[in-house]
Amino acid sequence: MSADSATYRWHSGSIEDFHKTNFSKNGGIYGYYWVTANNKCGNDSTGINIGKLDSVAIQLPTDTIICNQDTLLLNVENPRGKYQWRGGETSSVITVSDSTNYQVTVTNPCNTTQADIKVDFQNTPTIDLGPNKLLCEGKSITLEAKTEHKQGGMMAVKRRQEYFQKAKKCG
Repeated sequence: MSADSATYRWHSGSIEDFHKTNFSKNGGIYGYYWVTANNKCGNDSTGINIGKLDSVAIQLPTDTIICNQDTLLLNVENPRGKYQWRGGETSSVITVSDSTNYQVTVTNPCNTTQADIKVDFQNTPTIDLGPNKLLCEGKSITLEAKTEHKQGGMMAVKRRQEYFQKAKKCG
């Protein structure tokens, strides 16, 4: 027996100086492991808790259009994750501020995964039929609705009545 030799006893009852446990995707042996070492001068014990770390999973919404006055938070938090967004951000949560394709790479000790989302901001439409008009009986006028982004439908008016065209509110 050498001067520094010790005997060991593991949680499982094993007396080897090592304990090997295999962890697999289909389940491993997670929990608390301890070992005690003894020699003629005394003993010492230590333990370790082994938990499961899952592979990276990113859940971004589908490509989307949001109104210019709204905000969108993208959260890709993963246990022990490191984050790299295309724009240089390195946090797990970012606030979307521009119409663009947002791409993120998340890495943890198990794997690396990448995801992206295309976000477009859209202004609330502004619509104008122009000033009020007087129309002589039997005459017609064409009303045309126009918004910033697209031209609306036309309507011919032959009698005196109020006509309104609604712009669809964003959201």
